[in-house]
Amino acid sequence: MSTTTDNLPKVRRFHWGHGIALFFSSFVVFMLSMVYLCSQQTFDLVAEDYYEQELRYETRIQARQNAAALSTAPQIFWQAEALILSFSAAEFSDLRGEIYAFSPASRSRDRRLPLALDAQGQQTVSTSDWAAGAYDVQISFVSGGKAYFIEQRLEIKRH
Repeated sequence: MSTTTDNLPKVRRFHWGHGIALFFSSFVVFMLSMVYLCSQQTFDLVAEDYYEQELRYETRIQARQNAAALSTAPQIFWQAEALILSFSAAEFSDLRGEIYAFSPASRSRDRRLPLALDAQGQQTVSTSDWAAGAYDVQISFVSGGKAYFIEQRLEIKRH
């Protein structure tokens, strides 16, 4: 006579072979998901002409030193939806230059503007259409045949 337990299927137990297969399968799924996520990231270079800028770096150092030697350093600050630049008008003659607001978050946020001071030596740039976040404001200008370079990090906050 046979018992009723003889007709039941055998229960497969979890053993070390299953564990190894499960581990490697999980690892492959994890690696494939990481490859997919990494391929979706954007990697903007700081500058397209990185190598040309590197070659001109000595002139940038001299321009920084010229700016540090000024008796009254230009002021850069953000206030009420505007970037405000304040220069000592008496110290500069025939001033021409450029303002470059570099956003580390995305190249699409970068802004390049001409430096155009008023009679009081100030320039106000509206930032109402700028995205909130950090910006490295770089001002490069020439006055009296000398090059100057000033850089300052600003944080634009929206309430």
